[in-house]
Amino acid sequence: MASTENSKAPDSYPTPKSEKQDSRLVINISHKFIVSICKPLIPLKIALSLWFTASMGTTGYITLFFNQRGLTVEEISFMYLIANLSQFVFNTACGVISDKIRRPTYMTILSILIAGSLATYMTFIPKVSETIEENKSFGSLYCGKMDFAQVEINRTCDNSLQIIPCEDMCTQECCKDVSVNKLNLIDKFVNKSMSSFYNGSEYDFDWCFRESKTALFANSTHPVCGVYQKVCALTCSEYKSATADRNSRAIFFIAISILFFTFDENVFRFLDFLSNYMANTFEAEYGRQIFWSNIGALTGPSLVALIIQQASASEEMPNYESSLYFYAAVAVLTIAIVYTLNVSQGKATQEMSTAVMTLFGNVDFLFFIFILFVLGGTWGFLASFHNLFLADIGTPIYMMGLLDTFSGVCGLPVLVGGKWLTDKIGHSNIFTLALLGYFFKCFGYSFIRVAWPVFFLELIMIFSYHLLWIATMDYCAVIAPDGLKGTVIILAGTMHFSLGRAFGSFTGGLLMSAYGATAAFQIMGAVNGVTFLLYSIYQYLRRYRRKKKFDIS
Repeated sequence: MASTENSKAPDSYPTPKSEKQDSRLVINISHKFIVSICKPLIPLKIALSLWFTASMGTTGYITLFFNQRGLTVEEISFMYLIANLSQFVFNTACGVISDKIRRPTYMTILSILIAGSLATYMTFIPKVSETIEENKSFGSLYCGKMDFAQVEINRTCDNSLQIIPCEDMCTQECCKDVSVNKLNLIDKFVNKSMSSFYNGSEYDFDWCFRESKTALFANSTHPVCGVYQKVCALTCSEYKSATADRNSRAIFFIAISILFFTFDENVFRFLDFLSNYMANTFEAEYGRQIFWSNIGALTGPSLVALIIQQASASEEMPNYESSLYFYAAVAVLTIAIVYTLNVSQGKATQEMSTAVMTLFGNVDFLFFIFILFVLGGTWGFLASFHNLFLADIGTPIYMMGLLDTFSGVCGLPVLVGGKWLTDKIGHSNIFTLALLGYFFKCFGYSFIRVAWPVFFLELIMIFSYHLLWIATMDYCAVIAPDGLKGTVIILAGTMHFSLGRAFGSFTGGLLMSAYGATAAFQIMGAVNGVTFLLYSIYQYLRRYRRKKKFDIS
């Protein structure tokens, strides 16, 4: 098995020396300080900044948009789970297609175009709860008996008697036996908006009301199985159709949202690939490219919050749609910039089927994918539940925001020197450090009872997130066969940010509900600890066997 530790990525993207020199903008600030800027990478940096600003800012508030549009918490949770699984399958397939057609910029532009279009379209989808609001049949309809001398249909009812929700009666069998004549009698009363009926006439009155307004009169001369059943028989079909209409709207909205999240994540994965590809082509560093994406990720939420605030008529009704319009506008700008990127892939030197067999026959690669799955699961668990845990221990909201910003800012210097650190530490050592870091972070969270020590735990993300991803992209360029580099890079991203996150969020939620936060954090930490031990043993055995073969030879 070939070693990949500290190895340099093969120059799969050769650039002539004269072209490399012409592509550099050199600024002599002093004889000791010279700034060299790679001109072809400037559009890439702008595209990364713009996209991360829009996407990270918008997705930070999109859950509130879904809630405002009538989706329940359960529906939103289900949607996120399916979206993550969809991202893993679809985005990996897009990576394969990109390697097949050798046009990564086209795939990036197509993904941005679809994501921006879906974001705009979601603002035109009506609220999924409108049907229920317009046709309230049972939610606030109650029934009882009244023995007054005079009753008017529009009178306010005194809610002093026992009331029973009529919606529970729709499943009762006697509702199905009500005759058409009896329903016509009920309709007669309902349609008389200001008629009065006196006690002692041919009718005795039971009543049903909605929001304190009388909605229906029953009778004793034409008895049915009870006032509840009469109401249900009259409007049960309307209630069921309203519920079905609401469900169809919700399913449609969820389907559009899943597509949006899938293509949005696809853009991230292709920008990762373009950053890695162009950095290798122009002999630059990947970490210094995604430095600008982190700048966008840090400024995006605050900028989008300002846009929402300015677009809202009042604090009670925030205009979350404005964030989606901003997203769509930035998508158009990003498309224009990505189109100018100097990316030209030649024909692959190896058949894709042969490359796939080579790749999945490499135990290093399989272990690498498994580690990304574990790390992604832990990251997803922390992203989903660490703020919930902090809120439970009384952490102010402003401090939660500071913690996220603190982690991102501390990672910026690592991105600048990431290549040097990766070469010094080595890929496999960085992977083990990331596992060990999450082990300590999760166990640290389980013992925390006040918020301020979390700042120290967030420093671990320097290794477990920022440096990890530089090493991951560099390792993908090393281990991927020619013709599958895009696929491997996108597969690594979806394994961590999609499949791993889905598993971590789902499993973490089950652990939190079953055993509590402390046990959940400790179990997730233990998973990282066990994976750390397994990978360390594997690396030791691999190096021992390699050394033994060298001694024999």
